[in-house]
Amino acid sequence: MQTGSVARKPEKLFSEIRLMAASGAATLVFVLTTIFDIPVLDMLAEQHFIDLHGFATIPDPSHAP
Repeated sequence: MQTGSVARKPEKLFSEIRLMAASGAATLVFVLTTIFDIPVLDMLAEQHFIDLHGFATIPDPSHAP
């Protein structure tokens, strides 16, 4: 580790311009995607179930002995 690096002094992270820019950009993207409806992102948020075609069956509790 280098002398005076952020690895040795984590309190210096706030002075790292690239880290603050990346954090700000991630926050901005999160806020914008929360406020605005983007239909393309719906396919990422939908539930999808994998059809196993009978390989795994879950027993029905109403037919238990």
